[in-house]
Amino acid sequence: MKSLNLKMIMLVSCMCFLAATAEGQDTIQFYNVIKDDSVVLYFNKSFSFTEERCAEYRRYTNVDSNGNFHQSFTDINKQDVVIGKGYYEHGLKNGEFETFYPDGQLQSRGRYRNNTATGSWIFFYPNGKPDRVLLINVADTLLLQFYDTSGVRRVTDGKGFFNGEVAAANATAYNKVVAYGGIVDGKPDGEWKSFFGTYPYCTEKFDKGVFISGEQKSMAKGTIQYKTNSRLKDLFPISYIERLEQFNIVKCWNFTSIADIPGDKPKRNVNLEINLESFRSFVNDAVRRVLETDGRNGYSDYVDGDNFFKISFRVNDKGTPVDFKKLTSWGDQYFYPISDAMTMHAKLPTSDKPLYFQLTIIKKEGNTISYRYNFTFD
Repeated sequence: MKSLNLKMIMLVSCMCFLAATAEGQDTIQFYNVIKDDSVVLYFNKSFSFTEERCAEYRRYTNVDSNGNFHQSFTDINKQDVVIGKGYYEHGLKNGEFETFYPDGQLQSRGRYRNNTATGSWIFFYPNGKPDRVLLINVADTLLLQFYDTSGVRRVTDGKGFFNGEVAAANATAYNKVVAYGGIVDGKPDGEWKSFFGTYPYCTEKFDKGVFISGEQKSMAKGTIQYKTNSRLKDLFPISYIERLEQFNIVKCWNFTSIADIPGDKPKRNVNLEINLESFRSFVNDAVRRVLETDGRNGYSDYVDGDNFFKISFRVNDKGTPVDFKKLTSWGDQYFYPISDAMTMHAKLPTSDKPLYFQLTIIKKEGNTISYRYNFTFD
């Protein structure tokens, strides 16, 4: 086992080197060897592997000679609560898998065969009430039962009305797409509408599970018509397990947020502060995800000191920000994460006049990144 352990360490170290960039950054130590091929790996809230000191979770598992997850694994949060467990055979999911909410409440349970979900899967809401029962085979994913959050059954034996999370093309473990529509024989039927947060995602038409057509609104391209494949994919929700299997590795930078603080000019945030709490965390998550992605290339697009990103927008009569325009030459990578977070979660006073969102990223020595943002009238 000693030679296997050495080979595994060399492979993982190579992966770290590639992720750490060619700018002289240190290798990212995102794991510790427990014994032989048994390891503990550390990952963050975005489900990227990172250094232990800034990890939110850890995975206990084994790794084979090719660096694949192998045999049983257990994922645990900072409070030592299990959030997931299952079994891999040389990188392929096999056997029973379970995921849990942060308090230990069961979220999902089912089986995989050669990396494909199969058989009966059950899902639960955070309050412990049942969500849905799926029957999965080679040909189909069938919805047998579905309950709303209050516990009322809306789909019985594959017939009824669904309104819940789906595995849409742009869905992630932290950005959910919710869709609703009729169910016939366990499959979508008729017109289905969906939302990315509070923002319309797409509208699609089905005939007893057969996708007919769809349209999706895009900030950049307007309304897009399509007839090839459904963008709602299926009714099997995205889990953090799939995110971890992408094996994203990020350096442990010290992120410091100074968000929405009026400072010396409180009048610049007047009338815009009252609803910030409702979406502050979503903006912070959007900024951090971009920072983690940029961290993999050593922040090569950033200058030492202040980096400025600014957009303008209006607020429609529903209180939703619209008509985003980027006003700075730097910061393309922040435009869609920030505008999507604002569109989905912000509720602001209606305004036909332009309002402004400014983000400042401060890069310092010692692996420290701080950022602040505020809303202004000019």
